[in-house]
Amino acid sequence: MAYIGKRPVDTFPAINAVTSTLIAENNITAREIATNTIVTLLIADNAVTSIKIAENAVTAREIAQNIITVAHLADSAVETAKINDNAVTLAKMAGLARGKIIIGDSSGDPAALTVGSNGQVLTSDGTDISWGTDASLSTEQVQDIAGGMFTGNTETGITATYQDGDGTVDLVIGTLNQDTTGLAATATALATARTIGGTSFDGTANIVPGTATALATGRTIGMTGDVVWTSPSFDGSGNVTAAGTIQSDAVEQSMIADDAVGADQLATNAVVTASIVAGSVTTTELAANTIATANIADNAVDGTKIASNSILTRHIDDDQVTGDQLADAVTVVTSVTAPLIEGSTSVQTPLIEYTDGDDSMTIADGGGVTFAAGVSVTTNAAGTVTSDNDGSFALTASNDFTCTPSGDFTLTFTGIASTTKQSGNILLINSGGHTVSSHANTKNDATFLATVTAAGTYLISYCCDGTNVYVANSAALS
Repeated sequence: MAYIGKRPVDTFPAINAVTSTLIAENNITAREIATNTIVTLLIADNAVTSIKIAENAVTAREIAQNIITVAHLADSAVETAKINDNAVTLAKMAGLARGKIIIGDSSGDPAALTVGSNGQVLTSDGTDISWGTDASLSTEQVQDIAGGMFTGNTETGITATYQDGDGTVDLVIGTLNQDTTGLAATATALATARTIGGTSFDGTANIVPGTATALATGRTIGMTGDVVWTSPSFDGSGNVTAAGTIQSDAVEQSMIADDAVGADQLATNAVVTASIVAGSVTTTELAANTIATANIADNAVDGTKIASNSILTRHIDDDQVTGDQLADAVTVVTSVTAPLIEGSTSVQTPLIEYTDGDDSMTIADGGGVTFAAGVSVTTNAAGTVTSDNDGSFALTASNDFTCTPSGDFTLTFTGIASTTKQSGNILLINSGGHTVSSHANTKNDATFLATVTAAGTYLISYCCDGTNVYVANSAALS
């Protein structure tokens, strides 16, 4: 059906009916575009040119970071106000030839001062600076200044003149105020001679003093203090000697060297109990018969001053120990009651000591007991075994010995004359195989020495007849 005119109840054209092909070019103007209709998607690349942007429309918000480069800046666009303080570094400044410096010119603008010549210095005339000659003083100028300080100046007695020609100063000393009349200028000798050491001297020749052989007045030399000494009169003609006296209590312990005080330096009764270190007196410190009654203060020797088993009979002189020399702790045995010693009519005390409790008897002072009949031993008889490693055996020490030699040795016996009929044994431990020889009075068979020289342990028996000692050996003991 065809209509002429618009139907009031119809919508024309229909939604989405007008496409781009129905719109003639350049027929859509700003009037046909609703507000806020054009979005970024509808704008072609590079379609917005500078003439499309209104003045002052682009603010910092529209500019992305790091987008503005030198190419975007117009000439002279960066003014002083746009530059931060201290923002221009040396790297931002234009290059400057070596040796030039920047100065302010007459217009108030910076300018480069050209390089000066060798030896020139910067000078100023009060307005501008420039390169100029060094104004150091010359030698002549220095001389003229110093010379001017002398010229016309007269000190007391001295006239100074500056010689400009050679740069020197002449000093002239006036006549001194002194009397040089008389002998002062021509004298060769003293007007009046003087005597020196008994020799007349006038200055015309040297003198040799006389040689003194004695003091005019004798003198004495004295010394006081811990040692008092006064010399005889001394005049220098000879030596003098005199004995000094050590005062009482002058010698202190610190002045005495170790081991300096011997028996000869000790006065009678000088050693008292307090002077002896407990246990320090042993048999090695005492010579035979050294201690006499006069050397021992009453009650001075008690148990603390004597080492165990230190004093033997040989240390005590005959009849020197009396009751006064024995401390209260020592009991003197004056009698022995029978039947401890049967068949004896007398006992010399204290040579025989009886110990109650074990019924033992000790023969002191090296004493011995002789029995007329045989001796019966109920249990056993034990003697001392002496260790002697040098191969020399003292028969007076014991009957039995042990010997472990450290080198070759000669089998020797001593005390033969006083040990008649003594016999005993020697345990020889010759593990080193040391050579054994025999003394002239040691008697052995032909194989004895060769046997005991071989390394091993041997039992050697011996018997003494008062002149010789006869020995025999076992085989090597395992």
